[in-house]
Amino acid sequence: MNGKTTSAILAPLCVLALVAIARADSSVDWSQYARSYKIVFSGYAGRETLTNFPALVRLSASRGFDYAECASDGDDLRFSDAAGNPIPHEIDTWDPDGESLVWVKVPSLTATTAITAHCGCEGPVEVVSSDVWANGYVGVWHLGKTNSLTQVDSTSNHIDFACENFDTGRVDLSACGFIGGAVGFNKSGDMKGALTAQDPSNRLSGFMDATFEMWLRPTNVYASANGAILSKRDNSKASYFLYQEKATGAARMLFSTTGATVYHGTATTAIPLNNWTHLAVVRTGATGGYVQYYNGGNPWTHNPGANTPVGALYADPESPINLVLGNDKNRSSSTAFPGVIDELRISSVARSVDWVKATHDCMADADFATFDFGNDWDKYARKFTVRFPGAPQGTLENFPVLVKVSPETIQGFSYADCRKDDGGDLRFSDENGNLLASEVDTWDTNGTSLVWVSVPSLSTSTSIKAYYGWDKAPAVDPAGVWTNGFAGVWHMNESAAPIRDATGGGASLSPSHPTDANGTGVEPGRSGIVGAAVEFGTRTDNKGALRLDSATSSPPMLAGASAFTVELWTWQNDHEPDAPTRKATLLKETTSNGSASANVIEFYEPKSGNSSDGKQVLYYCATNATALSDRYLVPDDDKPRPPRAEWNYRVATFDSGAGKSFLNCQTVKTHAASGSIRPSLGASTLYVGNSAATTAQSYPGLIDELRISSVARSDTWLQATGDTIRDNAAFTSYSKATENRLGTVVIFR
Repeated sequence: MNGKTTSAILAPLCVLALVAIARADSSVDWSQYARSYKIVFSGYAGRETLTNFPALVRLSASRGFDYAECASDGDDLRFSDAAGNPIPHEIDTWDPDGESLVWVKVPSLTATTAITAHCGCEGPVEVVSSDVWANGYVGVWHLGKTNSLTQVDSTSNHIDFACENFDTGRVDLSACGFIGGAVGFNKSGDMKGALTAQDPSNRLSGFMDATFEMWLRPTNVYASANGAILSKRDNSKASYFLYQEKATGAARMLFSTTGATVYHGTATTAIPLNNWTHLAVVRTGATGGYVQYYNGGNPWTHNPGANTPVGALYADPESPINLVLGNDKNRSSSTAFPGVIDELRISSVARSVDWVKATHDCMADADFATFDFGNDWDKYARKFTVRFPGAPQGTLENFPVLVKVSPETIQGFSYADCRKDDGGDLRFSDENGNLLASEVDTWDTNGTSLVWVSVPSLSTSTSIKAYYGWDKAPAVDPAGVWTNGFAGVWHMNESAAPIRDATGGGASLSPSHPTDANGTGVEPGRSGIVGAAVEFGTRTDNKGALRLDSATSSPPMLAGASAFTVELWTWQNDHEPDAPTRKATLLKETTSNGSASANVIEFYEPKSGNSSDGKQVLYYCATNATALSDRYLVPDDDKPRPPRAEWNYRVATFDSGAGKSFLNCQTVKTHAASGSIRPSLGASTLYVGNSAATTAQSYPGLIDELRISSVARSDTWLQATGDTIRDNAAFTSYSKATENRLGTVVIFR
């Protein structure tokens, strides 16, 4: 469902088996709702406490929201503040198969504010969605309401936009927006499209202070005409006018208190093309000055001059001026804004700096409002404790540990006690009960299951708790394990390519030769050191490779990096002798602009005849003030070659111009260089398991657990990574699994 809906007044109470006493500080008995979710606003970065702020709350299964316990259209959804008092909300977009967007009026917003969402009962709390926008908003249009010529105003003013009949072919009413849907203008190159809202009572003008906010995505800049964004002017009368300035592409706004057109200065920064930008213009009527913000910051201030209009914005009492979106109805121009507009708001107050930034952040930052499941641990039937006696000295922050789950590793554990398939109810918390990010790498009910858990602070004294045995356990985002500097993580677990990027960045590795990923050259689904692995350079074909192209995705390329870490595990097959007959490439990046190409880095083993044959070589190109400098990190003679027929942990790092390589957590070479890695010429290609798509330089064996980071990992970090994978039995210890008696389990029927 992509359409936008509004919550309605709900039906009478449903009857539940459990009857509880209402909280003393609230007239509502929230225990009648089958499910409650605590929501915190840790993404708020301001110092000011914002009063009655409309915050965006995102609901989805991946965030832990259970649509099965909610009405199909969300009509039983309710919110309360910390004292249990009902607070207003408006459903912007409801999608049980994806992400739902809900605006909630938060009475007092700080970084420690918490509210609660309730569902599972058609309760006694009446919902008036327009109350969300009662704090100074005179018009709020979410836009993108599909299959309708009317774009409704969410405030109690109900000043709706209508698409005039002659404009329907020139306005895209179902454009993809920044928040749900949006409206596009200049459709098919026609510059006459517009949305018009009649304002007979002058509710959109006549006030002193004002704030205008919206998301813009321009696709073009006119050379000889301005692109009108928002207009409240007609003929010689004007109240305000916002437009994209011709040639420069910057946003420019005029205000008038008498009806006469008055132009102000313009910010010099253009609105970026083909990207979403949040624009806010805040006017102070007493001085006539205004401040313009891009994406919640980057303020540009118009200082009042001699001709600056001071006072209330012009409002014609006899012939009110219509509000036009996406064009100008001054009858001197028919130039539609060349792009898409979303989430338009007009306020009769001057919003503060913190308010503007919070407005941007709550929409742009998916973690501005997040679920806190710390109070749900008592609902799980079983638990065990995980400790890390093998952790290195010191502390590592947000470190991904490998937890091995099986009846053999954990006394008292049984897969039969789990309530969801594929480990879907196994959750972890820190010592304070905070939910930890986790990712099931491999779930094997007949053997050992492998789970990655992000530990906030890892040391020898750290312990975390694991819980399972609750069929309504909230979902977690597995990509949250890999947020600490990881640009790409490939577990190599797939039975067929493409190989998925676990960070959620979408940088999947695809086969480059042959087109059949399971044919000769590349063979996924082989046994790895952690789950499965990919085999390259098979006996029948040594031309296999996986690749990632910057031209078709947003991959974690190394070109231009000032710091990076590359990690991977390899197993060289016994069919390749100690003196190799061909170069064996682990990973390589090249860059090209179509006419010229160059190498960026290469991690490989030389062929026989080279004095370093069989050793681990890192080649990289670093820039300095005058030229490119090629660096080869060849291990010293006393450093060992990678052992055959066993797993080897290979690492290359780069930071502040210094390259470093490791083999099985032992430093094998360090070399200094100036500058960063060679920048991209325009497009880059990352090859895994070979040096190109069709060359005979593939690695003759298995590659598993490939990771690329945008930071240079410390020796301690790398040692811990090697140990949690290779020596997990010594690194990690597990308590006996027991019944979870942290609290009383309450079952709703």
